[in-house]
Amino acid sequence: MVLLPLSVLARDATGARIAGEPAPGALTRLSQLAATFAAIRRHERSARRSVDPPARRVRQLIGTAGGAAR
Repeated sequence: MVLLPLSVLARDATGARIAGEPAPGALTRLSQLAATFAAIRRHERSARRSVDPPARRVRQLIGTAGGAAR
């Protein structure tokens, strides 16, 4: 959420190197990538706990426990 405004409004600051360290823009991109993967993982775990059990029960009730009927 921070990357887009920074890349537009502070282009020089995000591309500049600080004492040989990676550019702030690169660090922001890496942190955003890590946050994205963490959010995907959390969503997947939440869906397995809250969505999969009722879906499994519905499939068993209609007789397609293997999920073959689509």
